Amino acid sequence: MSCEFVIDIDRRLVRATLRGRLTGADLRDMGARLAADPAFRPDLSMLIDLSQATSEALTSMDMQGLARSSNFSRGARRAFVCQDAAMFGLARMFTTYREMREALEDTEVFSTVADAEAWLASRSIDEPPDEPAR
Repeated sequence: MSCEFVIDIDRRLVRATLRGRLTGADLRDMGARLAADPAFRPDLSMLIDLSQATSEALTSMDMQGLARSSNFSRGARRAFVCQDAAMFGLARMFTTYREMREALEDTEVFSTVADAEAWLASRSIDEPPDEPAR
């Protein structure tokens, strides 16, 4: 599995690309690396491109565990891009678990990068973050 992310402060966006066989540990590690990056801010939105990743090693328990907390704050958006049906379902599961925890950030799942980018770009700059997500 490989995971690369770029933090673009000007666009208020983190862009992550994940490739290969993903595990829950891989995703937790990516979150920890992101949070530790000095350029990261919780008000940034994130595009997570999973179109080159496989999900056979991920479980519903992984999604539930990952959804328990977030590094993002109110007004942030997180967009998953999935082309594989199983990965799309797991990303939707994560979104549902975050909603059940009354997440402060908005999360959606898309099948194309273009749709995800359009949704992220539509975020109002009048939505300032004010507290970390739960």
